[in-house]
Amino acid sequence: MPDRRRVFVKICGVRDEEAAQAAGEAGADAVGFVFYRPSRRWLEPWRAAQLGALLPEPVWRVGVFVDAPPEEVAATAAAARLTAVQLHGAETPAVAAALRRRLGIRVIKALGLASPADLERGRAWAEAPPDFFLLDAAPPAAAGAGLVGTRPNPPRSGADGGGGGEAIPGGSGRTFDWRWAARAAEVLPAPFLLAGGLTPTNVAEALAVARPAGVDVSSGVERDGRKDPALIRSFVEAVRRWEAGAAGAAATNADAAAADAAATNADAVAADAAAGGGRSAAPRWPSG
Repeated sequence: MPDRRRVFVKICGVRDEEAAQAAGEAGADAVGFVFYRPSRRWLEPWRAAQLGALLPEPVWRVGVFVDAPPEEVAATAAAARLTAVQLHGAETPAVAAALRRRLGIRVIKALGLASPADLERGRAWAEAPPDFFLLDAAPPAAAGAGLVGTRPNPPRSGADGGGGGEAIPGGSGRTFDWRWAARAAEVLPAPFLLAGGLTPTNVAEALAVARPAGVDVSSGVERDGRKDPALIRSFVEAVRRWEAGAAGAAATNADAAAADAAATNADAVAADAAAGGGRSAAPRWPSG
């Protein structure tokens, strides 16, 4: 299980050695390989196995699927040597539970958000929760019209779902209103990763607003449609800087709270002493 005190970082849509090595060296916790053929980031399972072999052992090798038959998921997971699957379609808790039992594998379930009400769909997973939910912007066809939320980013050139009106789940570079995630801890039966339009320059703000267990990035670390090792490193560094700042702030708050408590106790002792005329009571010894 991941360390809940550490922000979990997943770099998704990796297709080449440079990107895989950059993710591993930067300290990413997971790397995603896309097995959804309409995506421009799709790759063969054998290729994913090659790239996964370049990663440090603790790094999750995540296969991303969209409504793929369970037999296909199982065969791909074996061939690609996956340690987790990300279900990005309308898969049910029963399907996810069956895959977990059969493969002994971790599960991430994506929820596309077109409004805060879409979080309610996560309640159906209460009896068989995934390891993580992944909150992403719903594709345009599901969202109604155009961009989603109050912090819209247009899709980057060549990003999945951009151009041609295709509604390909994930990787589009679109955001949703991060404030929607504020209710996630109340509604979802598992921790969540934040995705959709994250970049090295906005991920700290996203973490501060949404407070997720982790983040997932794809198009935000690409340049001209390819993963950029420098952007991958910058993204992970930005997360770790925010993480260190948040830990420092928490420690400062804890110290302040302890100081306040000590001061309150001292005031109470002084008040008691004043009420007793400033004299300390003589100790009472048991009679012999």
